[in-house]
Parts: sequence; structure tokens; C-alpha cells
Amino acid sequence: MTEDWGSVDFSSTDSGVYPPAHLNREQWMGRLEGEKLPFSPWGDADAGDVDPDTDARYKWGLRSNYATGHEIAIAESDPRLGGRIFIQRESDPFAFVDGDDVRDPDTGAVHPAFVDLLDRLGATYADISTSGAGVHAYYEGDLPDDQGQATFQLDADPWGDNEDPPEVEIYANKHVCVTTGDISRGPPRRSTSGTPRSSGPCWRSTTR
Repeated sequence: MTEDWGSVDFSSTDSGVYPPAHLNREQWMGRLEGEKLPFSPWGDADAGDVDPDTDARYKWGLRSNYATGHEIAIAESDPRLGGRIFIQRESDPFAFVDGDDVRDPDTGAVHPAFVDLLDRLGATYADISTSGAGVHAYYEGDLPDDQGQATFQLDADPWGDNEDPPEVEIYANKHVCVTTGDISRGPPRRSTSGTPRSSGPCWRSTTR
């Protein structure tokens, strides 16, 4: 049985839960409190061919700055860190669905058009953005015609207490994915068929 995203309670969350398919990959970095930029406190500030005035620990192109999801969990005891980031590569099977301003940060209600989109793509891991106004969903899949990314607006008017209209960005290419670990409560974390309920490419859950 495939669960419906309409049964998810986006108004309350569980913390410290990350997409299982990503955890074993050495593609994680931290981020400083209050920032969205990747940062590796374990890295070398003078590493590589980096400008001497640049702190190399911010460079997400340096593989030496990467750790697995399990390793970064240990590093999160560093008081400078406010969370973690997954560096999605071009060659990865993953697709990152970023819903901006789709969630009312006051009530937790999510725009019905975004819920419908997730229903079409299928059940998977999803977390709430750092602002509380967005929702991220993690899949394995591709966009049609070898597109790397796609952006579209869901509504002409803002949703809830947000100032901007809701918008969706889908990345099937290289992308810095801010992963909060604050997951929505409800059944759709696992897909039984791995196939979206609409025509298009096959997308799979990252919670297998």
C-alpha cells in the first residue's frame, strides 16, 4: 500500500533523522550556525591551490572536506556547527526537490499543489527547511530530456504567512543540499513501488 502525502503532519517534526540512502556516502559537510554555506571544521584552512586569503574549509569542491553522514554526526558536537549539508554530484542518482515558501511557518500547513506534486512523485524522506517555510524531498530519479534542473511557480499568491509565492526547484545535477534532519511526521517515508503516479521518469524513495 502506498501512503498519501495528505496524511503527513507538516506542523510537527522529529529531529536528527537524515535520508538513509545518503548517509554512507562521503559527500557530507557541516555548516556554521546561522549560515547555509558548507563548512568543514576538520579541514585544513590552507589546503589545495586555494587563494591564501580564502579559508579552504568552505570549499565544497575539495574532497578532503567531505565526510560520511555517520562521521559528521560525531563532528556535530563542534559548537560552531549549526547543521549539515549533502553535496549532490552530477553523477549521483539523486534528485533534490526544494519547495520554497510552500509551508506556512506559523501553522505548518503546506500548499495543496505541493502536496499533490509529492503524491505524484511518491513516498520518500522529506525534511523542513531552516526557515520553516520550505520542504525538501529526496528521491532517486532524473528529469526528462537530460535536464539538470527545473523551476516552476505553484501559485501567484503567497501561501500562509509567507511574503513570496510558493515555488519549486528540482535538482538532478550538482547541488548543495541543506539537510536539516527535521522530518515531517506521517507515513510517506518509504515507497513500495518506486514509481510516481504520473507519466514521466521513474523516481524512487531514498528511505529504502
